Amino acid sequence: MILDSQLYTLLILTIFAIIVIVIGYVIVKIKTARLTVQLAEHEINKKKLEINMKRMLIEDLKNASIMLSDREKGRLDSIKADNSVLSRKNLFLMNEMEDRTRRLELGSTIAKMNQNLGKINAYENDLFGHDPSERHRKRVKG
Repeated sequence: MILDSQLYTLLILTIFAIIVIVIGYVIVKIKTARLTVQLAEHEINKKKLEINMKRMLIEDLKNASIMLSDREKGRLDSIKADNSVLSRKNLFLMNEMEDRTRRLELGSTIAKMNQNLGKINAYENDLFGHDPSERHRKRVKG
């Protein structure tokens, strides 16, 4: 009887300990999730501040360019024109390279296919003693 009551008490304490551990685990998970959300909100606010700072910098640069002398504006326009020319040349060369590369790939593919077709014809000659495609051509012509 005493042993049964001790086992019963031990069982109740074990269940109570498990419940306390589970509750503690859930509380930790909830706090972790809440902190993760707060961290994400802080990151978003940080990004917003960075974007606003960049906007202000761009506006300041626009205002500063209004106050440039004609000579300074001319130099900047000259540099922008040079950049445009270089960009066009760069784009042309990139397009030329892509087209030439594509042409090489297609030529290489055709060469491989011709080589394989030659091998197939040689195998057909070995197996059949003649080129079946020529017999077919004769039938089509005649």
